[in-house]
Amino acid sequence: RAQSRAFVVLQNIKKREADHQPKSEMLAKELNEERRGERMVQSQIKDKEDTLAKLSGKIDKSAGKLREMEAAVERIQEGIARTERERTRLKKLLYRAKTNVQRGHLEGKRAAIEGLPQHLARLYEELRAKA
Repeated sequence: RAQSRAFVVLQNIKKREADHQPKSEMLAKELNEERRGERMVQSQIKDKEDTLAKLSGKIDKSAGKLREMEAAVERIQEGIARTERERTRLKKLLYRAKTNVQRGHLEGKRAAIEGLPQHLARLYEELRAKA
């Protein structure tokens, strides 16, 4: 109980001393605390800006990779379309060659078929020569 009373007395003495401090000292303390708080806020802002810069770099890198992948997919799709067009063209030519052979139309203007692959063209010409 005596200790708690002594503690209260000490607190009261400190309060009186604080009340009697010159205003310039009190203002200096407040200013220092304000500056410390401002520095903390500035360091937090800088940390967040650094994090933002890192994430922006990662996003830009990922976006670049995505654009490259999209371009590669587009090239692959163009290649597939080109292959499909060529396949369709060859199917038509082979159908025409087959019907010519089946019907015996191996002479004349309609018998000539341009654009067959070399090995098929050779075979077709041999059939025409035999007719």
